[in-house]
Amino acid sequence: MPYRKRVSSVKERITDALCALIREDQIPYQQMTIQNIVDKAEVCRNSFYRNYNTIEDILIERFQRVVDESGRLFHEAAEKNNHNLILTILQACYNNRDFLLCFYKAAPNLYINHFTGIIIQSNTTEPIRSVDPKEYYVYAGRAWIFAGLTTEWLKRGCDVSVQQIATTIESWAIS
Repeated sequence: MPYRKRVSSVKERITDALCALIREDQIPYQQMTIQNIVDKAEVCRNSFYRNYNTIEDILIERFQRVVDESGRLFHEAAEKNNHNLILTILQACYNNRDFLLCFYKAAPNLYINHFTGIIIQSNTTEPIRSVDPKEYYVYAGRAWIFAGLTTEWLKRGCDVSVQQIATTIESWAIS
């Protein structure tokens, strides 16, 4: 049989397979096995273990790519202000909405914890442990509002523009 180069990387195939299994709803995420994923991805178990230790690692690593995309977009923004920070986070979420919805559907607590954790960290330049507890709760409240509004926006099919949802989030979470 002639060698055929695969177009996508093994990591992409594994991530895509996990999301497809989540969307298909045939196996609950909590009951999903590595074998289910590698069968769907058409890769061997060794390929999985060369890249990940657990199924959760797939979601966490892919979420980090969304965060990295947001950071890159913010770095490219003309002005570094709260509005552009919100816009770039939302743009990255919009660009990755299928994955984010799969992540949320599979493991909502893990999704919210990662989402809010990133937002909390983006609100302070100090290590989060050294922040005054009152300030921390302000950061945490903003993060929960941001994560909740963004997630509802994604679930509703991004029914308003990135700019409109950014303005809404800014009015609720920043003021």
